[in-house]
Amino acid sequence: MDNKKTVLVLGAGLVVRPIVHYLSEKGYKVVVASRTLEKAEQIAAGSSAVTRACDVETEQGKAVLEELIPTADAVVSMLPYLLHPYAAKRALAHSKHFLTTSYVRY
Repeated sequence: MDNKKTVLVLGAGLVVRPIVHYLSEKGYKVVVASRTLEKAEQIAAGSSAVTRACDVETEQGKAVLEELIPTADAVVSMLPYLLHPYAAKRALAHSKHFLTTSYVRY
């Protein structure tokens, strides 16, 4: 049985790669879910992380998110700030820890 904690990372922007690689190196199972699967794969390259396509602005992506969240111990949202509330509500609905950075560009 796999006792590793699972972290679901949403997004594949500039700061995601260090998070994914750090968590993977520390023994966490990491799932990177991004609108663009190719970006997620580039982020995960060289780590043990797995990738999934998931555009939370579409019904299909929301269904994927509902599949992924229950399997995670924690959700890290690196999505655009306008999408944090949706991701947070879904994580909390499944009683999962939720972490994010929130910033506004001026």
